Amino acid sequence: MKQRIRGLLMIHLSFKKLYGFLTAFTLILPFLYIAYLFLTMLREKTDFHTLLLAHPLYSVMFLAVMLNILWGYLLFRLKQEFDHSEGRNYTYAFLALFLISQLLVGNIAIAIMAAFVMMHTEARLRDGFRLRSLVQYRLYSASAAGLILLSLLCSFAVIRLTFFA
Repeated sequence: MKQRIRGLLMIHLSFKKLYGFLTAFTLILPFLYIAYLFLTMLREKTDFHTLLLAHPLYSVMFLAVMLNILWGYLLFRLKQEFDHSEGRNYTYAFLALFLISQLLVGNIAIAIMAAFVMMHTEARLRDGFRLRSLVQYRLYSASAAGLILLSLLCSFAVIRLTFFA
């Protein structure tokens, strides 16, 4: 199935290059959101604290975007593990966790990019989630678990503010 989808997309970029694009986009997106908040502050002639108090959804999305900085840092640090197959398998599993996190907070564009990067690798998810890999990369695993938990909380807050406020 993965081979068919990859054949349909017909993009001949390497996994490392696609992974680099994903990391860069993940690290650039928070600065774009901060620029948006800054422009909103100028337009409404208010300060940052008052803006976040007046618009609770902005504050929750600010937290979700700050999670992207942490994800981007972890993606950047994990790039050095491409040299051996176990590292590539774990990177694939880490991308799956990253994809779940981005879907939880509503970053659809980054989630699509992560899925696209995952399609361009030869790794298998089952190999990445082996206990040996999780223990070997325990710092990354614990960080990813914490970030997914924070993403779940942000998702709950966004749903609560959107539908029940």
